Amino acid sequence: MHEQLILDSPIGDDIEGESYIDKIPSPISGQDVGECELAMLMERQLPVRERQVLELYYNEMLSEKQIAEILGVSQQRVNQIRKKGLNILRMELIMDDQ
Repeated sequence: MHEQLILDSPIGDDIEGESYIDKIPSPISGQDVGECELAMLMERQLPVRERQVLELYYNEMLSEKQIAEILGVSQQRVNQIRKKGLNILRMELIMDDQ
């Protein structure tokens, strides 16, 4: 079992550095998406496979190649799944904002 994705925790050792949530582009310039809101959105809207890939990529900081090996798919497929998951989140954020 993997740890819960903590989106506002810093990436790497730099406490003041970029967080995981910073890696998810906002669909609207200047929009601030809270960690709790995004976590609920991921749970509610993302299919299991997309959620798995995003958690492994952003939380576990695994490469697409490593994720592909874990899931038994190609690296290209992991890239497609990751992009699809991010697009779903972007669209949901846009819909929620309207």
